[in-house]
This record gives sequence, C-alpha cells and structure tokens, in this order.
Amino acid sequence: MVSEGTKGRFTLTGKVQEGDCSFSISNAQPADQGFYEFRFHDGNHKYFYQNNRLHLTVTDAPASPTISNCTSAGCRVEVIEGTSLSLLCSAESNPPANLSWAKTGQNSTDPLNSSSGRLDVSHVTTDNGGDYMCRAMNEHGNSTASVRVVITSK
Repeated sequence: MVSEGTKGRFTLTGKVQEGDCSFSISNAQPADQGFYEFRFHDGNHKYFYQNNRLHLTVTDAPASPTISNCTSAGCRVEVIEGTSLSLLCSAESNPPANLSWAKTGQNSTDPLNSSSGRLDVSHVTTDNGGDYMCRAMNEHGNSTASVRVVITSK
C-alpha cells in the first residue's frame, strides 16, 4: 500500500506480469528504512512475494547539531566563574555521527576532551569563555553548530 508520505517518491519500474517487481525510491528519507515485500492486487490477480523481502537502509550526513541550553542560532550561555559548565551536542544521522568540540582560536586539530558529544568543565575560569563549535561528522558529510560561553564573576 502506498502511503501519503511516499506518493510521488515510490515508483514501480518493473513489469509485474514478467515477475519483475522492481521499484525506485526518490528522495529517500530515514522513515523509509525497513523491510519491504511486494504485494500487488489488480482485480482477480494477486502477486505476493513474501520470501523475497529486502531490507532498505537509508544513510545520510549529520543534520545540523543541536546544543543543550541553546534554542536559536547565535546561542549564548552564561556561566558563573567557579561553577561547572556542561554542554551536550547531538545530531541525527545514519550512521551515527562522531561528535567533537573545539574552541575558536585554539588549534582545530586538537579537539577538546569530550565524550559522546558532551563538553564538561568542572571549575570554570575566565579562560573558558569564548566561542565553541560542535562538529558532527560521518562518512557522508559533516555539520557544525556554535555557542558563545560568557563567564560572569561571582
């Protein structure tokens, strides 16, 4: 059954009468991923190929990352000197993206010590203020998001 979300994107390209159940998907989306089997009903004729199921995997580059505590582009986070800072970066992609943090002005080949997209600073000093960038990367591409960290005095 063709659903509303697939109309115009899923096209039968084979000749069913000759046993060719080929179809194409244009503009594949993550929601298209899964198992497919062919069923065709045309009046009294029914074709059903349950034993020839296929699994479709949709891969894509990372979407623009989201950063915790940020609701818009040009995000700004204020932190009181001496407290802790924790920022979490995430990005939708398949396969999952590798996430890293870098501070603008520092050697970009030396990413900050972060794990699973989390940047933690336990005792914030004025040196921790500045612009930080999260990079999400997989074999299909990469994307970035930035946040400005402003340190305020106690």
